Amino acid sequence: MRPIIIGILLFLAWLILSTWYYTNHIYPVFNPAEETDITEEVETSIQPSPEAQAAILEVPEAITLYFDFDKTDILNPVEFQDFIPAGKAYLEEYPDACIMVTGHTCDIGSQSYNMDLGKRRAEAARDYLVANGLPHDCLEVVSKGESEPAIANTSPENRQRNRRATIQIRP
Repeated sequence: MRPIIIGILLFLAWLILSTWYYTNHIYPVFNPAEETDITEEVETSIQPSPEAQAAILEVPEAITLYFDFDKTDILNPVEFQDFIPAGKAYLEEYPDACIMVTGHTCDIGSQSYNMDLGKRRAEAARDYLVANGLPHDCLEVVSKGESEPAIANTSPENRQRNRRATIQIRP
Protein backbone atom coordinates (compact mmCIF):
# COMPACT_ATOMS: atom_id res chain seq x y z
CA MET A 1 0.00 0.00 0.00
CA ARG A 2 2.85 2.32 0.82
CA PRO A 3 4.34 2.14 -2.76
CA ILE A 4 0.95 3.14 -4.21
CA ILE A 5 0.68 6.21 -1.99
CA ILE A 6 4.26 7.23 -2.83
CA GLY A 7 3.50 6.76 -6.54
CA ILE A 8 0.40 8.96 -6.32
CA LEU A 9 2.32 11.70 -4.48
CA LEU A 10 5.13 11.61 -7.07
CA PHE A 11 2.57 11.81 -9.88
CA LEU A 12 0.88 14.84 -8.27
CA ALA A 13 4.24 16.57 -7.82
CA TRP A 14 5.10 15.89 -11.47
CA LEU A 15 1.66 17.17 -12.57
CA ILE A 16 2.06 20.43 -10.64
CA LEU A 17 5.58 21.05 -11.94
CA SER A 18 4.72 20.26 -15.55
CA THR A 19 1.64 22.52 -15.42
CA TRP A 20 3.72 25.37 -14.01
CA TYR A 21 6.39 24.88 -16.70
CA TYR A 22 3.80 24.78 -19.48
CA THR A 23 1.95 27.93 -18.38
CA ASN A 24 5.14 29.94 -17.79
CA HIS A 25 7.42 28.76 -20.61
CA ILE A 26 5.53 27.01 -23.39
CA TYR A 27 2.09 28.70 -23.54
CA PRO A 28 3.42 32.28 -23.91
CA VAL A 29 5.34 31.23 -27.03
CA PHE A 30 2.20 29.85 -28.69
CA ASN A 31 -0.36 32.42 -27.54
CA PRO A 32 -3.45 32.08 -29.76
CA ALA A 33 -4.11 35.84 -29.70
CA GLU A 34 -0.72 36.52 -31.27
CA GLU A 35 -1.26 33.84 -33.93
CA THR A 36 -4.47 35.42 -35.21
CA ASP A 37 -2.71 38.77 -35.58
CA ILE A 38 0.01 37.16 -37.67
CA THR A 39 -2.42 35.29 -39.92
CA GLU A 40 -4.47 38.42 -40.49
CA GLU A 41 -1.34 40.24 -41.63
CA VAL A 42 -0.43 37.37 -43.94
CA GLU A 43 -3.92 37.12 -45.41
CA THR A 44 -4.08 40.82 -46.20
CA SER A 45 -0.60 40.86 -47.68
CA ILE A 46 -1.27 37.96 -50.09
CA GLN A 47 -4.25 39.18 -52.07
CA PRO A 48 -4.60 38.37 -55.77
CA SER A 49 -4.57 41.27 -58.18
CA PRO A 50 -7.93 42.59 -59.42
CA GLU A 51 -7.25 40.97 -62.82
CA ALA A 52 -6.61 37.61 -61.14
CA GLN A 53 -9.75 37.95 -59.04
CA ALA A 54 -11.80 38.62 -62.16
CA ALA A 55 -10.29 35.52 -63.81
CA ILE A 56 -11.26 33.23 -60.90
CA LEU A 57 -14.62 31.70 -61.72
CA GLU A 58 -16.86 30.10 -59.18
CA VAL A 59 -18.44 26.76 -59.90
CA PRO A 60 -22.01 27.39 -61.07
CA GLU A 61 -24.66 26.14 -58.68
CA ALA A 62 -26.22 22.77 -59.34
CA ILE A 63 -29.65 22.84 -60.92
CA THR A 64 -32.57 20.46 -60.66
CA LEU A 65 -34.89 19.69 -63.55
CA TYR A 66 -38.29 18.07 -63.10
CA PHE A 67 -40.25 15.58 -65.19
CA ASP A 68 -43.80 14.28 -65.40
CA PHE A 69 -44.63 10.69 -64.45
CA ASP A 70 -42.92 8.23 -66.81
CA LYS A 71 -41.71 11.07 -69.11
CA THR A 72 -38.37 12.48 -70.20
CA ASP A 73 -39.63 15.94 -71.26
CA ILE A 74 -38.11 18.65 -69.08
CA LEU A 75 -40.81 20.65 -67.27
CA ASN A 76 -38.64 23.62 -66.25
CA PRO A 77 -36.07 24.34 -68.97
CA VAL A 78 -35.87 27.93 -67.71
CA GLU A 79 -33.48 26.58 -65.04
CA PHE A 80 -30.87 26.34 -67.80
CA GLN A 81 -30.90 30.11 -68.44
CA ASP A 82 -28.16 30.96 -65.96
CA PHE A 83 -26.45 27.58 -65.88
CA ILE A 84 -25.54 27.25 -69.56
CA PRO A 85 -23.53 30.49 -69.96
CA ALA A 86 -21.90 30.05 -66.55
CA GLY A 87 -21.14 26.41 -67.34
CA LYS A 88 -19.60 27.32 -70.72
CA ALA A 89 -17.40 29.97 -69.13
CA TYR A 90 -16.32 27.63 -66.35
CA LEU A 91 -15.49 24.77 -68.73
CA GLU A 92 -13.48 27.12 -70.96
CA GLU A 93 -11.49 28.31 -67.95
CA TYR A 94 -11.11 24.82 -66.42
CA PRO A 95 -11.03 22.24 -69.24
CA ASP A 96 -10.49 19.34 -66.81
CA ALA A 97 -13.85 19.95 -65.14
CA CYS A 98 -16.87 17.88 -66.11
CA ILE A 99 -20.62 18.09 -65.76
CA MET A 100 -22.41 15.28 -63.93
CA VAL A 101 -26.03 14.71 -64.95
CA THR A 102 -27.88 12.39 -62.56
CA GLY A 103 -31.36 11.04 -63.31
CA HIS A 104 -33.82 10.15 -60.54
CA THR A 105 -37.33 8.69 -60.32
CA CYS A 106 -40.05 8.22 -57.74
CA ASP A 107 -40.76 4.79 -56.26
CA ILE A 108 -43.53 3.80 -58.69
CA GLY A 109 -42.40 1.01 -61.00
CA SER A 110 -39.79 -1.71 -60.80
CA GLN A 111 -36.26 -0.94 -59.78
CA SER A 112 -34.79 -1.89 -63.16
CA TYR A 113 -37.37 0.20 -65.03
CA ASN A 114 -36.66 3.18 -62.78
CA MET A 115 -32.91 2.86 -63.39
CA ASP A 116 -33.58 2.95 -67.13
CA LEU A 117 -35.99 5.89 -66.81
CA GLY A 118 -33.49 7.80 -64.68
CA LYS A 119 -30.86 7.26 -67.36
CA ARG A 120 -33.20 8.46 -70.10
CA ARG A 121 -33.98 11.59 -68.05
CA ALA A 122 -30.30 12.29 -67.54
CA GLU A 123 -29.68 11.78 -71.26
CA ALA A 124 -32.50 14.21 -72.10
CA ALA A 125 -30.88 16.84 -69.89
CA ARG A 126 -27.46 16.10 -71.44
CA ASP A 127 -28.90 16.45 -74.95
CA TYR A 128 -30.38 19.82 -74.00
CA LEU A 129 -26.98 20.99 -72.73
CA VAL A 130 -25.24 19.81 -75.90
CA ALA A 131 -27.88 21.47 -78.09
CA ASN A 132 -27.12 24.73 -76.30
CA GLY A 133 -23.38 24.63 -76.88
CA LEU A 134 -21.80 22.64 -74.06
CA PRO A 135 -19.24 20.06 -75.21
CA HIS A 136 -20.49 16.48 -75.27
CA ASP A 137 -17.20 14.95 -74.12
CA CYS A 138 -17.28 16.57 -70.67
CA LEU A 139 -20.82 15.43 -69.78
CA GLU A 140 -21.27 12.31 -67.65
CA VAL A 141 -24.66 10.63 -67.33
CA VAL A 142 -25.64 8.58 -64.26
CA SER A 143 -28.92 7.07 -63.13
CA LYS A 144 -29.84 6.64 -59.48
CA GLY A 145 -33.37 5.47 -60.24
CA GLU A 146 -35.44 5.52 -57.06
CA SER A 147 -32.45 4.91 -54.75
CA GLU A 148 -31.80 8.54 -53.70
CA PRO A 149 -35.11 10.37 -53.25
CA ALA A 150 -34.97 14.10 -52.55
CA ILE A 151 -37.95 13.67 -50.25
CA ALA A 152 -39.88 10.65 -48.94
CA ASN A 153 -42.25 9.17 -51.52
CA THR A 154 -45.27 9.55 -49.22
CA SER A 155 -47.60 11.64 -51.42
CA PRO A 156 -48.15 12.49 -55.08
CA GLU A 157 -46.52 15.89 -54.53
CA ASN A 158 -43.42 14.29 -53.00
CA ARG A 159 -43.21 11.77 -55.82
CA GLN A 160 -43.34 14.64 -58.32
CA ARG A 161 -40.33 16.25 -56.61
CA ASN A 162 -38.40 12.98 -56.94
CA ARG A 163 -38.91 12.80 -60.73
CA ARG A 164 -35.86 14.89 -61.49
CA ALA A 165 -32.40 15.22 -62.93
CA THR A 166 -29.63 17.10 -61.15
CA ILE A 167 -26.85 18.83 -63.04
CA GLN A 168 -23.67 19.92 -61.35
CA ILE A 169 -20.15 20.80 -62.38
CA ARG A 170 -17.37 18.81 -60.78
CA PRO A 171 -14.10 20.78 -60.74
